[in-house]
Amino acid sequence: MKCSIVIISYNEKRYLKEAVESCLRQEVFCDNNAEIIIGDDGSSDGSLEIIKELAEKYPNKIRYFVMDRSDIQYIIPSLRASNVIKKGLELSKGEYLQILSGDDLLIDPKKISVASMFLDNNPEYSCCYTDYKKFWDDGKSIFPKAKKNQFSRPVLWSFEYRHISCYVFRRNVLNNLLDRFCDDTGMFYSCFCTGKAKHIPGVTFGYRQRDTGIMRTSDELELNLLELLLFQDVLNRNSFPKSSLAKFYKPLRFVWNQKATLRNEKYEKYFIESSKYDNDILNLFARYNELEKRKKKQLRRMMVKAGFYRIIFKFFDITESIIR
Repeated sequence: MKCSIVIISYNEKRYLKEAVESCLRQEVFCDNNAEIIIGDDGSSDGSLEIIKELAEKYPNKIRYFVMDRSDIQYIIPSLRASNVIKKGLELSKGEYLQILSGDDLLIDPKKISVASMFLDNNPEYSCCYTDYKKFWDDGKSIFPKAKKNQFSRPVLWSFEYRHISCYVFRRNVLNNLLDRFCDDTGMFYSCFCTGKAKHIPGVTFGYRQRDTGIMRTSDELELNLLELLLFQDVLNRNSFPKSSLAKFYKPLRFVWNQKATLRNEKYEKYFIESSKYDNDILNLFARYNELEKRKKKQLRRMMVKAGFYRIIFKFFDITESIIR
């Protein structure tokens, strides 16, 4: 099979049919060489009825599964979404892979076929990505600019953000998945560990903006704690260590400045998750005043190195933009 599209959904009944139909319009479905796998994260709004209806209507194109939420003690939305993505990817059969949320859209029917053709002819590339638009239900939309094809993957990893749905990537990227994260930045990392990335001009993906989205309910400190959990995953690998310090300098600095408030009960779930790993970054920040002198010195040194590499990689980023 040429391509698998993994759709993750949680309480997105209102948008789910539109998302699935945008995938079915992809050219790769013309020769029955693609599939859709819908992963529902235990929705309570009637989404499952919609999913079953779609699976019955397109039995040769759509499969689905439902994640159990009954045994969850604490929920970190991004980790939960990553678990759904991972299961969907495990069930997939396609040579190339595309991820989509249940409230977003593929807006160019050639998106996957163009990406597949490029990857067929360029084995050194692990993925290709396109431009996208953010849009609101009231009709407003904006078009974030993408960085083009930097010669350096570490530089691109350090300063670029692309929504994961901009990407079509090879199956062998799954060999480099992080321990916990495979949404957006986590999958971006896995793609870059596997091979080069190609930017293909054109807006092919629509990213719906909703005030009720799962990440909109988190405060700024929570979002930065989440970034450091991702950094913790990256530290367990050997790829891009210096550029990763540059990438995570801002969340490191933010959490450092907020370390006096970290023991608030609201943030406990992030520390529980962080403590599962040897490089327990979050608890180092929270226990800073209790740490022995050597540990404090190590933590400060990491902050200084992160700032240094951010300056260095930013210089390369600016230089490359001038050259191009």
